[in-house]
Amino acid sequence: MTRSGIGPLDERAGGLDTGGSYLVLGAPGPEKMVAALQFVHEGIRAGEPCALVTNADIDGILGVA
Repeated sequence: MTRSGIGPLDERAGGLDTGGSYLVLGAPGPEKMVAALQFVHEGIRAGEPCALVTNADIDGILGVA
């Protein structure tokens, strides 16, 4: 199992399957980007390969980060 970096999610789900692909979706708003960036950050800290696929512009991503 892998930590998502989102405490309440990790506590409820016990983590995420290692090697899985995860899609974060929902209504417009920055919360999804925050969750995705937190997950990528946790993966990088753990030495795992990570990718972020998004249609957001770089300024939007950096603004949320």
